[in-house]
Amino acid sequence: NRMRRAETLEDFGQELIRNLVPLLGSEAGAFFVYSEKEAALELHGACAYPEHGARKFRLGEDLVGQCAAGQQVIILNEVPKDYLTIRSALGQATPGFLVVLPVVWNDTVSAVIEVAGFHALSETQLALLDALTAAVGLNLEVLKRSLRTGELLVQSRRQAEELHASEEELQAQSEELRESNELL
Repeated sequence: NRMRRAETLEDFGQELIRNLVPLLGSEAGAFFVYSEKEAALELHGACAYPEHGARKFRLGEDLVGQCAAGQQVIILNEVPKDYLTIRSALGQATPGFLVVLPVVWNDTVSAVIEVAGFHALSETQLALLDALTAAVGLNLEVLKRSLRTGELLVQSRRQAEELHASEEELQAQSEELRESNELL
């Protein structure tokens, strides 16, 4: 529900990850949205994401970019020790699994979800995650269109204000010319 009310990509991503990570019994997650302008996947939501972690991936770059480029789920059941560390105030550990999942809308990757944790996901959890991507894709598309509509509305208002200012300037010039002509 809150995802549908999100007004920014960051709100959407944070709400998604904030709910998805505990739902799956995971410990960390990230949400990357594909930006056509940047031609890259950009981080728009995270939970237990490392401070030094990358915020942007090109298609084909690292696991996130590979997942998007191939539109394929990537599952690691043995995460290398130096790949990711999940930290808390009490300690830190390497997760036991990592799932990187593309969000595809109209045959195009619109986002990537990455989830990591200490215990591997069950087949039921993986199926839930897979089914969830369709809803995420739809809601993300609606939000992107809403944001674009808002941008166009702001642009239209700015152009209308500029046009109005030009009209006033032309009217003033026209009045000056009329007055000049009367004096002649």
